[in-house]
Amino acid sequence: LTTPQTYHDTFSCVDPRPSFPRKRESIDPGEGEYGVIIHNWYKLSLLNDKTVLDVDLGLVIQDMTIRQLISTSFDEIADAGKRFESVATSKMIHAAVNLELFVMWDTRIASAHRVGANGDNYAHFLTLIQGQIEEAIGQVSIAENLTREGAITSLTPCGHTLAKVIDEFNYVCFTVRDDDVRQLAGYPLRQRL
Repeated sequence: LTTPQTYHDTFSCVDPRPSFPRKRESIDPGEGEYGVIIHNWYKLSLLNDKTVLDVDLGLVIQDMTIRQLISTSFDEIADAGKRFESVATSKMIHAAVNLELFVMWDTRIASAHRVGANGDNYAHFLTLIQGQIEEAIGQVSIAENLTREGAITSLTPCGHTLAKVIDEFNYVCFTVRDDDVRQLAGYPLRQRL
């Protein structure tokens, strides 16, 4: 995986999204695709206190590792209905379950990280993202002579989570095809035919 020389100042500041309402006790899982989603929403809510930076995917919760919990829930949601699949599932669990843990992806981002579109690969993707974030923190710490905490604050100046910042970074680097954006992110321009 090739990364640009710096993560800092790649993104513009916009107000972070409001929190998703979490009135779980009033939701009846029911049956069908929405029942599957709600059931897995409950299971993944066990991870509400985790962030992408500090989650230990090997930690056991309720007789399974966090990796297994994420993987099985991801697959069940993705398989619940055609429109959910892996890209929509990553967006759904990011927005509806935990903004600080789940990083969104699309097919180009997954491909750039050399992972397929299923739950096991999504859990592995989170491990790769942890490495990407650690690299960004290290770069900002050195470039701005900051502590680790200062670098994290510098990377998230608008109140975004690290999960959202790394999503935006990956989107700019791997999804957007505009040459100006690619150049800003430190990648060479593509040859035009």
